[in-house]
Amino acid sequence: MLKRTIVALALAALAVPAVAQAQENATVTLRNGDRVTGQVVDLGGVGLTVRANGQDRQIPTGQISVIDFTGSGMTQSDWDKFTAGANVWLRNGQTISGQLYDISGTTPLKIIIKTDSGDRDFSSNEVSRIVLARPEGFGGTGTSSTP
Repeated sequence: MLKRTIVALALAALAVPAVAQAQENATVTLRNGDRVTGQVVDLGGVGLTVRANGQDRQIPTGQISVIDFTGSGMTQSDWDKFTAGANVWLRNGQTISGQLYDISGTTPLKIIIKTDSGDRDFSSNEVSRIVLARPEGFGGTGTSSTP
């Protein structure tokens, strides 16, 4: 009995790091310009859950400007392409317009975007960034590489 308990605990201990690494790293730029870097865990009723420094942080969707999976940041040219609603930049260069509906799952995350032609499912390894809004005070002019 003791041997089974030890084996079970050892297996559980091995599973914990696997769960912690199951999310995708991203930098979330808030509308006020602040940035949160960590692992994207989920998009649910409380907003986007990001694990930063070992602690989960819920960010209301209305406070999010950009979810960037590559760390490349937004250029002026990128902002010039931005339209109202969610804009998804894929790693292949394609841009999809729609409404961010859900982020869930494990590596890779499943991202659902509602578009005029129906729901589109993407995996996070296909997505470069998701842009929801311009940061406050960013007028869209200038040459800064990030807002």
